Amino acid sequence: MTIPLYHVPDRLPTEVDQFEHTQRIVHTGDAEVFSKDNILRVLVVDDATSNRKLLGRLLKNRGHDHDEAENGKVGLEMVIAAESKGLPYDIVLLDYEMPVMNGPSAAKEIRSRGIDVFIVGITGNMMAEDVAFFRQCGANAVLPKPFKMASLEELCMEYQVTGREKSANNPDSSKNKRSPVVIFDTPQGLS
Repeated sequence: MTIPLYHVPDRLPTEVDQFEHTQRIVHTGDAEVFSKDNILRVLVVDDATSNRKLLGRLLKNRGHDHDEAENGKVGLEMVIAAESKGLPYDIVLLDYEMPVMNGPSAAKEIRSRGIDVFIVGITGNMMAEDVAFFRQCGANAVLPKPFKMASLEELCMEYQVTGREKSANNPDSSKNKRSPVVIFDTPQGLS
C-alpha cells in the first residue's frame, strides 16, 4: 500500500469507518510473515565480498540468521549439508554470475537433488531471457541489483516463506510454518 505523505484527509475516520474497512481481513493462521518472533535462515551466495556483507547486514538488521558462500559450488555444498543435518535454509539468495559455478547452475543442482528451498536469483542483468533462464533452472523468483530488502519481504509474503519461531517453548521451532495471508481493505482515496 502506498500512502502519499502530502495528502490530508477531509475528515478523520470514525470508529465505524475503520470497522467497515477492516471487515475484509482473510486470516489463515496464527503467525505473521514478518513478526519479531519469525526468523529466516538465509544463505547468501555471491562472489563479491562487499555484496555478501551488505546482504548479511540487511538480513541481520531484520533479525534473520544468515550464512555466506563465495560461489555456487560452495553454496550448493552448504545447502546439501544443511538439509542432511535437518537444519535447512528457508531462502537461498543466488548471484547470477560467479566463478566456479554460477547461480542458475547452482539452482539447477539444488533442484535436481530434490531440495525444495526458496531460491531467489539476484542479478544486475534483468533481461527477460536471463530472468526466464534463471527461473527455468529452479529459481522461484529473481530480484534486481541493487538489492532491496523490501522486495525480498514482498516475495516472502507472496510465497508465504516463513522461518523458525524464536520461542524456546515451541518444540516445533525448527520446522517451517506457513504464515497467514492477510488482506486489508483500505479506505477509499488512500490506495
